[in-house]
Amino acid sequence: MVELFIKKHMAVFALAVLIIIMGIVAYAQLPRESTPEIEQPYIFINTTYVGVSARDIESLVFTSDVDVETALRRVKDRVDLASPGLPDGADEPAVREFSVSDWPFFQVVLSHSEGVELIDASAERFREDLEGISGVLEVDIAGNPEKEVLIEVDPVRLRSYGFSVDDVIGAVQSENTSIPGGRLMNPERNFGLSVTGEIEDPREFRDIFVNANGVNVPLEEVARVSFGNSEPETYSRLNGTPAITLSIKKRIGANILDMADTVRAQIDTLEPTLPPGTEVVVTYDESRYIRDMIADLENNMFSGFMLVLLVTVFFLGRRNSLFVSLAIPFSMLLSFFVLQMLGITLNMIVLFSLILALGMLVDNGIVIVENIFRHATMGKNRVQAAIDGSKEVAGPIAASTITTCLAFFPIIFMPGIMGDIMSFLPKTVIVVLASSLLVAVAINPVFCANFMNVSDSARKKMNEGSGTFSRFRDWYGRFLYKATSRPWTTIGAVSGVVLLGIVLFGMFGKDPLFFPYLDPERARVHIEAPQGTPLDRTNEVARRLESVVESTPASLDSYETIAGRSGGDTETHLASINLTYAPFNEREIRGSTALASLRDRVRSITGAVVKIEEGDSGPPTGDDVSFEVRGEDYQVIGDISESVLEILRDYPELKDIDSDYEASRPEYRVAIDRGKAAYYGLSTREIASTIRTAINGSTIGNYREGEDEYDIVLRYTEDTRDSLHMLQNLEVVAHDGSRVPLSAVSEISPRSSLGVVKRRNLNRAVNVWANFEETAANRQEVLAEINTRVDEMKAGLPEGYGIGAGAGFDVRSESTTFLLQAFVVALFLIFVVLIAQFNSVADPFVILFSVFLSIGGVLWGFLITGQAFVIIMSGIGCIALAGVVVNNCIVLVDYTHRLIRDGMPWGEALIEAGRTRLRPVLLTALTTVLALIPMAIGVSFDVHSFSIQVGSESAEYWKAFALTMLFGLTFATVMTLVVVPSLLTIKYRFLDRRRDHVMVQ
Repeated sequence: MVELFIKKHMAVFALAVLIIIMGIVAYAQLPRESTPEIEQPYIFINTTYVGVSARDIESLVFTSDVDVETALRRVKDRVDLASPGLPDGADEPAVREFSVSDWPFFQVVLSHSEGVELIDASAERFREDLEGISGVLEVDIAGNPEKEVLIEVDPVRLRSYGFSVDDVIGAVQSENTSIPGGRLMNPERNFGLSVTGEIEDPREFRDIFVNANGVNVPLEEVARVSFGNSEPETYSRLNGTPAITLSIKKRIGANILDMADTVRAQIDTLEPTLPPGTEVVVTYDESRYIRDMIADLENNMFSGFMLVLLVTVFFLGRRNSLFVSLAIPFSMLLSFFVLQMLGITLNMIVLFSLILALGMLVDNGIVIVENIFRHATMGKNRVQAAIDGSKEVAGPIAASTITTCLAFFPIIFMPGIMGDIMSFLPKTVIVVLASSLLVAVAINPVFCANFMNVSDSARKKMNEGSGTFSRFRDWYGRFLYKATSRPWTTIGAVSGVVLLGIVLFGMFGKDPLFFPYLDPERARVHIEAPQGTPLDRTNEVARRLESVVESTPASLDSYETIAGRSGGDTETHLASINLTYAPFNEREIRGSTALASLRDRVRSITGAVVKIEEGDSGPPTGDDVSFEVRGEDYQVIGDISESVLEILRDYPELKDIDSDYEASRPEYRVAIDRGKAAYYGLSTREIASTIRTAINGSTIGNYREGEDEYDIVLRYTEDTRDSLHMLQNLEVVAHDGSRVPLSAVSEISPRSSLGVVKRRNLNRAVNVWANFEETAANRQEVLAEINTRVDEMKAGLPEGYGIGAGAGFDVRSESTTFLLQAFVVALFLIFVVLIAQFNSVADPFVILFSVFLSIGGVLWGFLITGQAFVIIMSGIGCIALAGVVVNNCIVLVDYTHRLIRDGMPWGEALIEAGRTRLRPVLLTALTTVLALIPMAIGVSFDVHSFSIQVGSESAEYWKAFALTMLFGLTFATVMTLVVVPSLLTIKYRFLDRRRDHVMVQ
């Protein structure tokens, strides 16, 4: 095959040009995003039933025979079956799957010191214009005042005229309507008839006549009609100023960078049309983080490329290093084209995978080019040298590429959202390595056959190397002779070093982390006042916290306050303050430092529970400490969860100590006496409907003004609806027109009601969690002590109640178990390939010994540098190492066998193979290590500003992975050069003894 490529070199040159064109086009068209778009395994079912307690909702709606399936279609089918069993008055269930399009990629806030009413119309115009941008799915608006036609009925006047609420509702609905009147037909033309009765001016509602019991009076006699802002459900502010927030969502597949540019251009166009004094602030722009991430990873890629190029120039010379370096652009460009065909976007995971593969993809080129030139130094012409040199190592490099790909392959099947996101790493690496193999066997030999420098000086450099390298190679040959003379001593000493590193790391190494800690870009201050707290009082607490936020030293871009909502929950007793910090390299104060200071300061706030949550910067990883309390009585579960929280609060090493239990809220229970109600001819539904309309209000129609539509809401006047006395004297109109006080047919009593009831796997449950402080040094000891105390607490729990592992523990346990299984599977797959390559069982064991060496190198590296082993990143790194470290062993063992087949004694072959393959072994390891150094140490060259960049968000994210590869590969490479020949010595000695024994017999 290689010979065919060389003979048809013009076709290969054409293929190279095609790869360049397709790759550049693919790179330009690849969508950019921060994280991969994955299918989220969540389906939401939402049903609204206003005014009903959580306990009643649970008993009415949540039934165990509605099985939540993973398929959206099945869920919809089951919900449709369950819908007829829902209570009257509940909204139709809405079933939807979770999607990345549910989250905005861009948020812009309009604020004005004189209030949002002044900018309401402008904000609505902003929304309409932004929704017209191609790729925008929708634009949500929050903080703007909602208008409505409010009809406030005076119950005293209503009673004086003998009217009921239904009489008022009927009058409004009968008058505010349009009904088709049919067609007027005559011999010349037919005309459609439309009887238009819709009210066009809110003041006309006052002139509607209410007619009942022979009495006919205008609506304004019994009610006050107004058109204006509805009662606010939330208050929104930006940096303390009243604000309206526009959240822009994108369609799946849309290019965020292009869309963000278009949105910003549209904002610049619209901003001059806003009322004077309006401030426009972009509080969130995902494209900013994507641009920073791409620039950072591109800087690391460029820095790694330059280091790889320099080392190949040093070892191989300028022209020959150029042939090796061809693998980088050709492999990358071919990979971009394949990634585009696979529908993979250019995101953080893919970009790092390209950096990881950068050092490995030149390995095949180094081995091919070095071997071709070695054959050229034997006196062969360029073409023959390219053919013979490529054929000689084509098998080993194919095997080494396959083993590396197989090591990454199991990671594709990592479970959960974490696995879905991390699966893009092995997919990308496999694509790049496969591309590099194609380049190595098809393009590199062709270029070498046509352009390789075979001058005397080049031959001398390749044969003898530089003076330093020549002396090092001679020293290595002497050392290898001594090592193979005492193979058992050599292997025992190396194994002892590895085992000592494992033991010392277990004794003195840092406690492992599950996922790398990233300095937060965003944070949220949760404010939870007691259940039932009015919105205005909650807003006062939020304003006090705003002052604390402003006075806390931080590199803060902006903060946005919403009173009446926290996260996705809308309640009058909740509020939140969303903090946005400056970009990573612009922060004078770390986000974690600012949040630690803020946590200390908010302890002085009274009137509400204040919790601070750092923004998520990656896939869901679960919490460091996680428990789940299960049982039947939700109040008892809450008490038990509070006891667990008290245990966690004893440890200063913990932060974010919290649970999802919400305390009871005060309410009045109206218990209907069915016997008395029946006596008056009333049903429970009629009584409940009257209460609901009077207190909460009912939407009885719509009022249209131009293209806008507003609700018509009817309820009692404020002074007659918000007191217990009024509730007791609320009159329900019976069928015969008689009026019955509510107190005559019911008993009203205060009680506490659950605001929220949460279930997991159909069982009532409360989750309790906490996380370790970044500086916590004794994590395992603290965790063991907490588990012991919780286990002791279990013994005293009431029957039917228990404490188990929380959702966070499940996520971490599942991922950790998988990584161990994937490591074993990867070793097995590599073992099978090695057996097929060498047709031997002994040689694969010799080669796989390097994996044991690499693990020792990883643990020694983390121990010496004082870095923490990160289970996810370092675990995946160890799996990847299993495929990478065997590559040099494969080439070394294969060449040893080749020399022996050519008639060289095995003792001499071992030394000669080591000396001959020393250069490519060191080069391939060195290029991989050098490509990862910028990411490992967080220092790279910024190609955009031509400056040195120190520290970055991407480096913090991938540091543990890069260090794992760096430590393991460096240690394993050095040890492999000694251990593999020693192991082969033992093998051949055994074979010699067995052959001698057979001959004697």
